[in-house]
Amino acid sequence: MPKCWKCSKAEGTKTFWEFEGIRSYCASCFEEVKAEKQKDIREYLALKKKLMFERAVKILERQQLDIYEYKEAVEAVQEFMTEHPEKFDSADEIAAAIILLDNEIPMKIQYKVDEYCVDFCLPTLKIVLEIDGYLHASSLAKDNERDIKVRKALGASWEVVRIKTEYIEQNAEMLVEAIKAVKAEKQKLRRQYNGFLPDWYSKREFKKSPRRQNYGDDDLIDI
Repeated sequence: MPKCWKCSKAEGTKTFWEFEGIRSYCASCFEEVKAEKQKDIREYLALKKKLMFERAVKILERQQLDIYEYKEAVEAVQEFMTEHPEKFDSADEIAAAIILLDNEIPMKIQYKVDEYCVDFCLPTLKIVLEIDGYLHASSLAKDNERDIKVRKALGASWEVVRIKTEYIEQNAEMLVEAIKAVKAEKQKLRRQYNGFLPDWYSKREFKKSPRRQNYGDDDLIDI
């Protein structure tokens, strides 16, 4: 029987998987090490969210916005993060939340729709807002299938609007105007094409375009 990794007593009975090896611990040391690991994880996640929040504020500051005009929204989002640290996956999502809150747009963050968890559900606008990082460029078909299911669950008056992170980092102040314009454009096209988007509209809806250049949601907005 292996010795306890921590106290070296020859009565190790419980184990942690560590990379490709196993460290054995006696019963008392196991509980102690387990508690330490859980504490470290909590502290790591808290620091990670703190740095993520700071980066979100920097995103807005770099755009030469008067950050003091957003102070109330910034503090409200920070307080929300303290109570719900699991609700944001990126600094760009936090920056978007600040802008939405400053514009008094009610939002549900990391909201469950059907089998999916969407970044933002905006009930008054009937918009699902997704903030897409660079990895989404390789998952267009998957995103398309997801968007169809989300919209089917919510109803035809809803639209899924996907905005790239670079849009948030270049012109966050125009976010609300942009998503409203994208929804209006999508709804207009659906009326013209029997409820569907034409194949030239977005490479997210159709990966290949036989007639003209592909456009993504945020490409319709003049940044």
